[in-house]
Amino acid sequence: MEREREPVEDGEDLYRRVAPDHVKPDGTISSAAYKRSKLPDPRISVDLARLTTPEATRSTRPTFGVGSLKVAVPRSLGLRVEHDPVPGNPAHALITGNTTMETCYRLAEETRLALPPRRQA
Repeated sequence: MEREREPVEDGEDLYRRVAPDHVKPDGTISSAAYKRSKLPDPRISVDLARLTTPEATRSTRPTFGVGSLKVAVPRSLGLRVEHDPVPGNPAHALITGNTTMETCYRLAEETRLALPPRRQA
């Protein structure tokens, strides 16, 4: 059964999986977390925090970290944020419209580390 799309409010948090090399030594997030093949990712996959946990967001990539970002941030940059449930992940959402490097930097600046990456054994 497919989950209905839900409205997303500006005050909500989003979770974004971040590769271990996208977390700087000081714990801040690199703009690479919002790029694909070194270019701005126009369809950024995130999870709605109210429908999941940082651990569940990381579950398919166990060495990754998880960043947290307020919905208001991408919207203030002219991007869209919409709930986009997919099979196996009812919390899935998309940030769309990212086309500039500046936007990637701004998103990274506002992302806080919610769950640090795990070291590989």
